[in-house]
Amino acid sequence: MEISPEIKTLSPYVPGKPIEETKREFGIKTVIKMASNENALGPSPKVITAVKKALKSIHLYPDGAAYEFKKTYSEIFGFDTDQIVLGNGSDELVNNLIRVYCKPGDRIVTAQYGFVAYKIAAQAHRLKTDEIPVSSDFNYDIDAIINFIDTKWTKDHKIIFLANPNNPTGSYINSKDADRLIRTIQNRKDLILVVDEAYLEFARSRDYARFEKYLQTTPNLLLLRTLSKAYALAGLRIGILIGAAEIVDYVNRVRLPFNINSLAQIAATVAIKDELHIKKSQKLVWEGLDYFYEVFDQHKIKFYSSEGNFLLIDVAIDTGNIYNELLKRGVIVRPLKPYGLHSHLRISVGTKTENRQLIKALAEVLGKKS
Repeated sequence: MEISPEIKTLSPYVPGKPIEETKREFGIKTVIKMASNENALGPSPKVITAVKKALKSIHLYPDGAAYEFKKTYSEIFGFDTDQIVLGNGSDELVNNLIRVYCKPGDRIVTAQYGFVAYKIAAQAHRLKTDEIPVSSDFNYDIDAIINFIDTKWTKDHKIIFLANPNNPTGSYINSKDADRLIRTIQNRKDLILVVDEAYLEFARSRDYARFEKYLQTTPNLLLLRTLSKAYALAGLRIGILIGAAEIVDYVNRVRLPFNINSLAQIAATVAIKDELHIKKSQKLVWEGLDYFYEVFDQHKIKFYSSEGNFLLIDVAIDTGNIYNELLKRGVIVRPLKPYGLHSHLRISVGTKTENRQLIKALAEVLGKKS
């Protein structure tokens, strides 16, 4: 049977190397993973207690509508429940949006060095991707995005995906640029703007744009959020799409039944109510980033300020050997060759101990004093 050329040439998403695999491969007992932007604090203790209590009911199907979670989320964050649809991770929601609004041959738009999952989902659905170049320091070029919309948009273009903050660069869209972008797309009936806010909780720049304020006046704006990062539920896969009820309804129609399992729903409902744990997670990340900034500045290693729970660095040489040498020392980071960034590594913020262990290992590999 013939396979489409898009699937034949599709490179699947490659996640961060697992800890157990690294232990087996290198024969080491202790490994720290700083590759997948997970929350180093782990989930809230309240979540663990709630999930343990719920285990006795896992023989029952979950609530397909996730009523309790959506009700709680809407009360905390101020959205109507009909503005919310959930996915088994944000990836499912990206794929479902493409299923609803695109057909083979259509195109999506994203930024250069944007989250690679957008391109993978597009190609899997026989779509093409247009990438808009960013600046030399990886910041969004909003002028270029607006120019593309105004002069190059065709009937085949359907969705724009922009991550704010962006993974893997840590860059963000500022408030003034957000205003300009929204004015450009606000009255367009031929496009949807999806702003992926997976790292929203870690953004601390004063001019960081919060797009939720535009939802009421911009029906073609959608927000993607996740409980994998700040809420530390990566293993349970909970993505959230927020937007106009009409769009949400269509996405809801194509989602698989029972796509959010019962333990995930319980964990998510408890997690979003634990403000103290979120604040602890933010403190850990912000202190970790500041530590990295100081150390990399001392070692004259180029880094890019980040609004996420990770940091992009440029070691000025190919990272292949560096990555393997770090693995031998029990440290997993993320090389960015799939993005065409051959001298760059993305480092997730860990605990204070993990951060120092990483710096020690990296200094050894690069021949610098830690």
